[in-house]
Amino acid sequence: MYNKIIVLLPVKNEAHVLDFYLKNASFFCDHIIIADQMSTDDSREIYKKYPKTIVIDNKREGHSNEVRWDLLKEARKLGDNNLLIALDADEYIPNDLFKKFLNTEDFSIGNSFSFPWIQVWRNPEIYNVSKDWKDDYKAIAWVDDGKSDYEKIKVINDHTNRIPEPFLNKTKKIDYTPNIHLAFLFWKRQEIKRVWYKCTELIAGKRSARRINEAYYLILDKNNKKLASVKKEWIKGYKDDLLALQKSENDKTKLKEIYNFFDTYTIEFFEPLEIWHLEELENEFIKRTRRKPITKTYPQWFIAIIKLRRKVKKIIKPNRIW
Repeated sequence: MYNKIIVLLPVKNEAHVLDFYLKNASFFCDHIIIADQMSTDDSREIYKKYPKTIVIDNKREGHSNEVRWDLLKEARKLGDNNLLIALDADEYIPNDLFKKFLNTEDFSIGNSFSFPWIQVWRNPEIYNVSKDWKDDYKAIAWVDDGKSDYEKIKVINDHTNRIPEPFLNKTKKIDYTPNIHLAFLFWKRQEIKRVWYKCTELIAGKRSARRINEAYYLILDKNNKKLASVKKEWIKGYKDDLLALQKSENDKTKLKEIYNFFDTYTIEFFEPLEIWHLEELENEFIKRTRRKPITKTYPQWFIAIIKLRRKVKKIIKPNRIW
């Protein structure tokens, strides 16, 4: 049995959703460790309202998985045999269903758990059940042994496992308790954030523009929009708060950083990326170059092969990030 429940949270300018997140997480955990990447919005003021928070500074540049290493190191200061949960700021687990999880499962040291990753889609009562989103699980919880570690290879944070690799050998799927992902509830904010991700990846230079575009094809794929109503227990007691959250303003800090990228690297450097569907960015490109941008993408037959390859790998090693 675990000793404490500790939530691990990386943050950079997430004030729009933090009250909802911290209120919900505080119901079921003993501590919430936050690695704040020098936020310039009201995030740090919001932390002060929640006594279970422990805040450490993340002074690194960029969006790397190193923040996960920092959070684990800080969590281990609170002892071993704790249930650690890597739950991001735009996610929540319904409390009643999480209680069921706590009362049902085996929490022996080394055990880990993955939950259905539910993509709420523009409306808190609707989620995406298209073939590429359906039956998607994310491993986010484990009973820590105090010694197993992440693979120390620096990558984009979203492209790595949230739990240390040694724990993936004992991962159980918890199909009755969902991890609700709210990114696509904030549609405009999400679009700007994805553009920012693409730009930072191109700057890092590890993948070509075509490869980056392919990695994000699911969000832009018009054929990938089969929707369904969420289960009532997923939003019981949350609906009003979620509707209020949806009205939060767009991410102006990320948009400002994108324009700074254009100034630093030239806007033509980012031309191959699929980012110009945002009207303000296309207008900025035309303003600076006096022409429309031309993106670089793989042909559909090649993308189909990549999708098939991912499906095969997911069957072989379902908890890996590809």
